[in-house]
Amino acid sequence: MNRKLLTIAFALLVTITSLQVSYADCSLEKETQENIMNFGQRMEYIHSNFVDLNINSNGLAKISAKVYAYDDVDSVQIIAKLQKYSGNGWETIKKYKKKIYSSRLDLFEKYNVSKGTYRIKVTFKASKNGNHEYLKVISSTQGY
Repeated sequence: MNRKLLTIAFALLVTITSLQVSYADCSLEKETQENIMNFGQRMEYIHSNFVDLNINSNGLAKISAKVYAYDDVDSVQIIAKLQKYSGNGWETIKKYKKKIYSSRLDLFEKYNVSKGTYRIKVTFKASKNGNHEYLKVISSTQGY
């Protein structure tokens, strides 16, 4: 009987631990995220994503965002906002929006910036049969 009880307790512990990990992996918005390709997130439509902001020594900001959804989605969309930090917080200075009726989408844009600190705030959207799933990601900050 003790062996059976121990087995059940262990199975329950493993289940609870895995639920906590999957919840942590599903965080929809993070204040900082450095060039991370997110694979295997526990989402229904979005499989993985990538966000990157790079500003060169001439002030040219290169913005990259990619989303990969499962093959059975109807469409995917990327909304990327280039934001500059001011005394009042983050101000959107440029917005990009791209949509495709497929499961994979890449966005690559360039923009000349002035001196300051920047980030990109990206919203990924996947749609299937009239239902939508959103994932918000914020890049690490870049200074110029």
